[in-house]
Amino acid sequence: MVYKPPNSPAAFTGSLWLNPDKTIGGLISDVFNEPIHLVATKEGAQYRVQGWRGNAPEFKRIPLLDDPRPDGLPDDAPNGPCKSCEGRLFWRASIVSNPHGGGVWQCATCAPMDSSLYLDGVYVGR
Repeated sequence: MVYKPPNSPAAFTGSLWLNPDKTIGGLISDVFNEPIHLVATKEGAQYRVQGWRGNAPEFKRIPLLDDPRPDGLPDDAPNGPCKSCEGRLFWRASIVSNPHGGGVWQCATCAPMDSSLYLDGVYVGR
């Protein structure tokens, strides 16, 4: 029988259990009765403990490209050097800065980077 942890422990209590993969799971509460989740993984003679407060963290999944370009760059990345200055370093506003998609690629020499944005960068090889 696999132990299923409770949804939330009572204040100032907690419990530990051994998972099927031999990691140690834990659930404790802080003084505000907020759950703190722990996972301990054995690494040699020690355990590495990771944890988080509240609900489990969410991770975004990034789709893989089905047919990447031969140079490995994004589909919309420049294919060659800048037509004005022959520069090969480009930047754009990242999807983190613009939720509707990344910005337009710009030459780092001709258009200095905006330090207030999260940036994507690419170097176009020879």
